[in-house]
Amino acid sequence: MKRLISAALTLVMLVTICAGMTGCNPSEKIKSPSTLESESFTLQEGQTAVETDSGVMLDFGCLLEEGEKITVEKVKPTSVDSDVEITAYNFELSSGQPEGAIELTIPYDDAGLSGEDELLSVCGKYLNEQTSQWEDVFYRVDTEANKVHIITDHLSTYSVFKITNPTKRSAYISDVNVYAAYMTTAQAE
Repeated sequence: MKRLISAALTLVMLVTICAGMTGCNPSEKIKSPSTLESESFTLQEGQTAVETDSGVMLDFGCLLEEGEKITVEKVKPTSVDSDVEITAYNFELSSGQPEGAIELTIPYDDAGLSGEDELLSVCGKYLNEQTSQWEDVFYRVDTEANKVHIITDHLSTYSVFKITNPTKRSAYISDVNVYAAYMTTAQAE
């Protein structure tokens, strides 16, 4: 009887250890960002956009069904580098994915950036849950309002990357930004 209990306890411990280890549970291929805060909205008749208390905005550009629920969660993703500040949000629509283009607006803190650096040090990204990689999106930086406008066709986790070390810009910001044309040769080097 003691051997049976010992064997059962050993099996339970092994299963518990394995389930907690990365790679042991095939359904957990990526680590999702942890939720810091969440706001939900129920759309009213004629409403096409919502804005959170912190200034994050979703604009669908067209009417959605009245009663549709939108959830915006501020999340803390895994850091990619000590010289990159990430402000990320997960966006969900109760009916799934909307049809057509969506504009997401995410505010950022410009502390430590000059006006010239701001255009080149701030960008929008999307977290591909299949690859666990941040990917480029079409975005525009509004340096007057300190907001990044992202155009997409699906809801997921989106972010603003703020590169605090100018020598690392090329590793994170690609030519998807329409302002890349304003770079001088010295800045590019």
